[in-house]
Amino acid sequence: AGLGKHLMHEHRAELAGKLRGQSRPPAGEADPTPAETMPGAPRRAHHARFARAGDVPQEKALANPESAPVLPRAETGGPLDIAIIGISGSYPQARTLDEFWHNLAEGVDCVTEVPSDRWDHSHYFDPEKARQGKTHGKWGGFIDGVHEFDSDFFNISHDEALIVDPQVRLFLQTAYHALENAGVTREQISSKYESNVGVYVGSMYKHQVSDGTWPDDGARKASLSSHMFISSSASIANRPSHVFGFEGPSVVVDTMSSSAATAIHLACRDLAEGVCTLAIAGGVNLSLHQDKYIA
Repeated sequence: AGLGKHLMHEHRAELAGKLRGQSRPPAGEADPTPAETMPGAPRRAHHARFARAGDVPQEKALANPESAPVLPRAETGGPLDIAIIGISGSYPQARTLDEFWHNLAEGVDCVTEVPSDRWDHSHYFDPEKARQGKTHGKWGGFIDGVHEFDSDFFNISHDEALIVDPQVRLFLQTAYHALENAGVTREQISSKYESNVGVYVGSMYKHQVSDGTWPDDGARKASLSSHMFISSSASIANRPSHVFGFEGPSVVVDTMSSSAATAIHLACRDLAEGVCTLAIAGGVNLSLHQDKYIA
């Protein structure tokens, strides 16, 4: 209230011009000076920060909107021009977003000991810190069912699915659920979005191995071991693009803990610049091997 009274009393003429859609008085009226509005006050350049908007004086654009240049979307668009139309995710102790929000609301502690389908932590845990080849940690946040995958649904052979990085499989499934949540069909991908869909993934760890993290017989694991490390991190983004027929950018970034946020930033930038018309963006991080813990 005090600020409003000050503006009305001390800056009445300028404020009236602002409210009329102009910052200067109409032609023929004197431009009020700081001396007129604030007697005895020194002249200040307090209009400078409002003077330019793309090298066009803001006052002129406001007073004469019909003369303002029509700018491309990329120059006029703001953050609210990008809509989140679908969302999906898997988290420790929460296979769905509903379960995730429930855990947050109830204050559920989702940190557990390393599950047996990852590795046997008893071989590596030591209560003493910094022992070579051992770890002082045996806890973490682990997603359930990382080895569960319906390869037939995605038209991937069973043998190929075994050697695909679980992070690739998880992101592929989550991307499908995000599209499902958005109500976007394959037909719409090609017709409405002209297949110009980008995939942006943040990922920093890659512990794809064949020495016990795979729930299958040892002979088959041994026969596939030579192929276990041919998968690139880039396939996390490129696999969904291939399966769903996307023709936009497929990008994987590793900026450590900010990887997912960076991926979302890149997706928003490309949407704003018209590089793609729809984007799937997020992150994936699985702890698959004890080496992530061992000193």
